[in-house]
Amino acid sequence: MRHVMGRAMRPRLWVAGVLAWLAVVALFTMQERYASRWGGATHGWHPLLLRHAIGWAIWAPLAPVVAWLVRRFPLRGPSAARHLVLHVPLGGAVAALHTLLLAAVYPLFYYAPSLAALRDVFRDRLYSAFGVDLLVYAALAAGAAAVAGARDAQRQELARTRLEARAARAELALLHGQLQPHFLFNALNSLVELVDADPPRATRMIRSLSDLLRRSLASVGSPRSTLRAELAFVERYVEIQQIRFPRLRVDVATDPDILDVAVPSLVLQPLVENAIRYTVGARGAGRVLVRGRRDGESLRLTVEDDGVGAAPGTAHGGPGTGLANIRARLEHLYGEGYTLRLETPAGGGALVTLVLPLAMPPEMAHAPGEAPGDA
Repeated sequence: MRHVMGRAMRPRLWVAGVLAWLAVVALFTMQERYASRWGGATHGWHPLLLRHAIGWAIWAPLAPVVAWLVRRFPLRGPSAARHLVLHVPLGGAVAALHTLLLAAVYPLFYYAPSLAALRDVFRDRLYSAFGVDLLVYAALAAGAAAVAGARDAQRQELARTRLEARAARAELALLHGQLQPHFLFNALNSLVELVDADPPRATRMIRSLSDLLRRSLASVGSPRSTLRAELAFVERYVEIQQIRFPRLRVDVATDPDILDVAVPSLVLQPLVENAIRYTVGARGAGRVLVRGRRDGESLRLTVEDDGVGAAPGTAHGGPGTGLANIRARLEHLYGEGYTLRLETPAGGGALVTLVLPLAMPPEMAHAPGEAPGDA
């Protein structure tokens, strides 16, 4: 991408350079024209234009030399003062080289080339324009130093951004890995209770758990899923819980137009798990309502239950995973651009509201892997 942008910028830089060259040639030509008239001399426009056009055009091949000298002896860092002193003789050498090239070219346009003409023009330009050439070198060196500084700053910012992104992905992977054993241990505990008490139900749970784990493993390495896949994952999870808790009811209602919206993987299942924990997990029966809809440029998901309510600290990093784990993951992906709120409705129970932007963050936009609900 950066190479493409660089190629796109080159024509503009060339146009800007040509326009700057024309402006400088016109300015110096006009200055010398009116200065000569003030002194009583008369010079035509054509020779003045030609002379200044040649003089300033010779700086074109010298500009890369100046840029190389600035890169070789940078004007930034701990050696900036020493390099600044070094650029004084280097500037003099480049100014002398410019004068020499000009003396070699001028006779081609005004009179026959000869060593005498080279010497005379060189001496005249050295006395009359050496200071201007030093100023030109200084301007080119300052411009090259500014460009180099901007590029260094851009590279450092890019490296810092990549480092932060890698750290965020590493921590997100850790949190993601913590969530899967948490769910698996709960499911296995339920399975152990059914092996002796009800073998047919245990068999059904094993099959459902196998399918659920397959979907879960498919999401490893990818923080991105879709709401459709998340709902399919929740459906498998609820099937397992309903085998253990026949009096559990889970109703899901979402707008069809949001099913393919990208969401963080395994973001919905922990909310449903918490709701089940504080309903049938606490009193053997309960109802959980899962709702999803578009809210402007956001996706609004709610999980409501009629249970005993969440334990204090659950939403802000209390014991275990649950909402605290989700909050940590969302902070990595969205910063402060999300809402995760736990409330207690008037009729009791708990209501968790999750609001996510429809636009995917960069970590999700280029995430590899397969969504947990993909078959």
